[in-house]
Parts: sequence; C-alpha cells; structure tokens
Amino acid sequence: MSLTCCQFLCACVIYTTAVAGADWNRSVLNNNVWKEFLLDVVDGKLQWKSLTLVHDDHIENLWPLNYLTKDLNSHRISTTLYKISSTPEVKASENLPDVPTLLSFLESDAKIISPFNVVVACSWVLMRLMLEKIRKNSLLLGPNFHWFLLLEENDYLPLVCNYTDRDNNILVVVQSTEQHFNVYKVEYNPLFGNSTMHQLDTWYAQRKSDKGENYLGSFSAKTDLQGRTLKVALERHFPFFLPAKEEGKQNSTGVDINVLNALQEVLKFRYELYRPPDGKWGSPLSNGSWNGMIGMVHRQEVDIAMGGMTISLKRNQAVDFSFAYCFDRTTFITRAPSEMSRAWVIVLPFQWNVWLAIGLAVLVQSFNLIVIQKCIHRCPSLQEDGNKDKEPNDKLGYVEAVMLLLSAIVTQDSFNPNRQPSRFLMATWWVFVVTVIAAYSGTLTSFMTNPGTQEPVDTVLKLVDAIQAGHYSCGTMKDSSDHNLFKNPRSEAFGVILKNMESDPNNFVRSDKEGLAKCLKENYAYIGGHLTVDADIENVKKFHFAKDSFQTSGYGIAQQKGFYFRSAFDNTILRLRQSGLIDKWIQNATESVRKNDNIPEESLKRPLQLTDLQGAFYVLFIGHGLSFAAFLSEKLRNRCLKIKSKHQ
Repeated sequence: MSLTCCQFLCACVIYTTAVAGADWNRSVLNNNVWKEFLLDVVDGKLQWKSLTLVHDDHIENLWPLNYLTKDLNSHRISTTLYKISSTPEVKASENLPDVPTLLSFLESDAKIISPFNVVVACSWVLMRLMLEKIRKNSLLLGPNFHWFLLLEENDYLPLVCNYTDRDNNILVVVQSTEQHFNVYKVEYNPLFGNSTMHQLDTWYAQRKSDKGENYLGSFSAKTDLQGRTLKVALERHFPFFLPAKEEGKQNSTGVDINVLNALQEVLKFRYELYRPPDGKWGSPLSNGSWNGMIGMVHRQEVDIAMGGMTISLKRNQAVDFSFAYCFDRTTFITRAPSEMSRAWVIVLPFQWNVWLAIGLAVLVQSFNLIVIQKCIHRCPSLQEDGNKDKEPNDKLGYVEAVMLLLSAIVTQDSFNPNRQPSRFLMATWWVFVVTVIAAYSGTLTSFMTNPGTQEPVDTVLKLVDAIQAGHYSCGTMKDSSDHNLFKNPRSEAFGVILKNMESDPNNFVRSDKEGLAKCLKENYAYIGGHLTVDADIENVKKFHFAKDSFQTSGYGIAQQKGFYFRSAFDNTILRLRQSGLIDKWIQNATESVRKNDNIPEESLKRPLQLTDLQGAFYVLFIGHGLSFAAFLSEKLRNRCLKIKSKHQ
C-alpha cells in the first residue's frame, strides 16, 4: 500500500507487555531500547505522522511519558496521551471491564476515515479484555484498523490467535531480550476458520531490522477473496434486480447482478442470493433493531445487501456502505395532465391580456374616429369643394364606428374616409388588423389540433396545495428510504405529505409498478427515485415527473461493519463507474421494457374533426341566443311604448 493510502487508515497500535499478575520489568523499560524500537517502527516502518498513546497507571510510573512525547514530536509525530485504569469497574451486563476499546475517537463514524493511530501499553489482563471486546465489534478488525501488539513472552502468541477469527490487520511483537524483537503477522485462513502467526521481521538494537523495507505491505487491503462465498441479500427492484422465479427466467437479471458478476470476476469470490422475508429494504424499529435487508446485514445473516439500496446516515449507523455506484433524485410522479377542452379553442391563441388590449384598441379607435368626423363636419374649411355636406358618415354614431372597425378585423367592407385625418387613422388601423389576423390565424390552427394540457402538479408547493384542497393523495413504499425521509420533517411541506401518506394504508404500495398503476387510476402522487420509477414506465406519455426533488442520494452496497474487503469493493466500483458500464447497464434495462414511442409522420396527419371546430359552433349558438334575447327585449320595449302612448 502506498503512503497516501496509509494516511487514510484509521489504525490502532497496541504496544503491550505482559507479566503474570506482576508489574512491568523495570530493567527492560528503564533503558532506551524500547524507545528506539518504537521510533523506528512508527516513523520508519509504518510512516505514521500522529498517534495516541493509551497506557495504564503502571506504565505511567515506569515510562518517562513526557520525554517520550517530546521525542516523538521531534520526529514530527503528533502524540496524545490517554490513561486507563488498571483496576477497571466491572459492568454487570457484559461482565467485562469498561476498558476504552471503543474510545471516543473510534465510536464516531466521521473520524474513522481520518489518519488515526493509537499506541496502547497496559497489562495483559486489560489487553485480554480489550481483545475480547474488539472481537465482538467487526468494525475494529476492518481494513482501516491496524493493530500492533508487543508481548514479552511467546506463550501469549496462541492466545492472540484465539481472539482473531476473521480477516484482520494485526502485527505482534515479542521482546525476546532487551536488544531483540520479533515481529509477527496474524494471518487468518478462511478455509479452516483459524489464525496463525507468520514471522515478518526481526529487529536488533544495533542493526535495526533484518529487512530494509517498511511494514506497509503487511497492512495492504486484500483484493482477492480466495474463492470464498458471500451471502448477498437482494429484493426485486427494477432495474437493479429481477428474481429468476418471478420473471420466468433461468437466471436472475438486473444491474446489480451485472455489478456482482463484475466484482466476482475481479475479486475471485462466489455468491449466494437471499431475499428478505418481509420484502423490505430496511428501517429502524422501536426496539432499536432493523427490519429488511439492513437488518439481515446488521445481524450478520448475510455479508452484503443490494437491490437499489439507498445510502443514508440513519442506515450507516447499522451497516457500512460502499461507494455509490449510481445516483438518483427522490421526486414524485403523477398521471400526465389531461388535454384542455376544445370548447373555447378559438380564444386560446391569445392570452386574456391580449384580448383585453384588442378590445380597448377598438373602443379607443372608434372614439377617435367619431371625434375626427364631427370636427370635419363642423369645419367647412376642412371639407373639399363640391363635397361639403355630402360626407356620407358625417353623423357616424359610436356603435356604428365600433361595427366598422370590427368589420375591418374580419376583412369585410369598412369605412372609406375621404379626408386626410381619417385616412391616417384608418391606415394605422388596417396595419394593426393585418398583424393581429396573421398572428391569430396561424396560431388557431395549431390550437385546434392540439389545444394543450391542464396545468400539471409538478412542484412540491403545488402538491401540498392539492393535498390540502383534497384533490390529491400521495404515497410510496412503506418503510423504504423514501418513507423514512419524511419521518423527520425538514419543513411544513414534509409534514403535510407524511400526514397524508399515513392517513390511509392504501397510500402505501409494494413496488414502483403498483405505484404507477395507482397514479393512472386516481389523483395520486407516487414518491420514489426518478431512476427506478422511470425504468418501470412502459409509456412515458401517460406520466409526468415533478420538477422538484426532495433529495439526491446514491445507491450503494450495504456491508457488515468493518467489512474487510470494503476497499477492494470500492476500487472496483470506481473503475466500473469511470468506464460507464453501470450507466450503460441501466440504459439497456430501461430500454428493454420501454415501448416504442416513435409515431410515423403519416399517422399524425388527419382531417379536422367536429371536436376541433366545436368552439366556432359554440360562438354561433351564443350569437343566436343573444340575438333572440335582443329581439325579445326590443319587442317588449316596443309594447311598453305603445301601452304608454295609449294612456297619454
């Protein structure tokens, strides 16, 4: 492993001596050999730049810790001291002393990726209890932890092997004499399930190490699983996993199967597939346990879990995750908005403010035309010789002016002025009319064949408003990461969505396909990952994705805490992502179920139907109705006038 990789390891070095119930050997500890050995190993062999020295009270009395700290700092090795008790208080629940196996710097996931090295010097009693706790927490035996044990006697070597029943990064040092140290590597054999000691180096006070190279190679992450079998949990989630039995195929398919096969080829392992009994991905329960595939990994029933597993901070408390092999956004999808009615298609080419502006233009133009005509009639000097008092429209009324201008809009006979003021006024009006007619007629044809759609519910605020108005309901898969996202509301909108979601058990579905089917039947917004939901859509024209997103997350491989081959998995996943293979697999899976949406151009041509022209007929019917109403009103008015005249 390179120096750069080593700097990202969170390592623990345990520098321990043991005597059977007695104090440390003062004759050994009072000389400077141990300090030379420590400096040579930490600075030269391991190339660490920081460490924490954990010690008990015996070591504090025997070792000049302050001088040791200064010596380490002089080699640019930052050192921190941490003391533990030699007579720890026993916990009744575990019957084990409360030793700092899970120290504060080891309990935080945020600090695990930082360069952190610990040197521990304590009695064998504390060391044994610490190793017992370490064995119970697989995280501390992961590839990011390097242990370096110093024992005074060879008799303790088999005891150390008893506490290492899995892959590890443990080096053991036995001080044979005051001038002599043997360095061993604890090697785990997966075939036999036991650990053995392999001598790595011999260190002498005068000539240092027998081997000139450093120990970094002993701490290198393994990239070959040596043919072992991994238990993999998967649940149906297209395009990631389609089980063979449900799909009627011989072998399971999906993007995750392709990823597993690629990992298998590179890392040399076999795998067995398992399905979660409850069919869930994983969420925390009230008793602190987990259900679904996350629970299976947490209980060590399987080694890893996939199936489009969303990476989340909550889940990361129970399991580890690999690098994300693809990313997705959590959004919602609804039925595609319906087509707008063609009844008033004749008014659709212009917005309401355009129609208002045209109406105001007619009224203003009519008023100006009347004013000019009356001025010409009253001023003989403005009239041409021979035409005085012969202007046919000298007494033009307001209603007549409006009708004349409207007739110009529909290209019928209009007012023909014979004086310059009226001519300028009508010339500009005709230019205006030509522009409006050209814009309207060109747009009307397209609106008659495609009047547009209703306004979609495509933002979170629109969805919340629709839910509160009782027009929409929403849901997702129960206990999925999408469901858990709303259990800790970030805003009032999230609270409204969660309340509506849990108000009816029918709002929860078992799969993306079931959610899409529910969208087509009712006003229902299905919440899920854009990538996975889009892959299940056969006809994209029937659905509408929202523009807003609730969050962006990645899909990764859930692993047991301290999964030893995490680095090897991450490196392979990065190579797959950089090559573009995963994106290609997702694209191929999506296209395999997507119907052909390419419609031949000839099929788009059709004659206009009655529904396309229904707006014109509606206007005609309205005109007939208004005409009849005007006729009745005039007849009633005339009758009233006759009756009034008779009485007079």
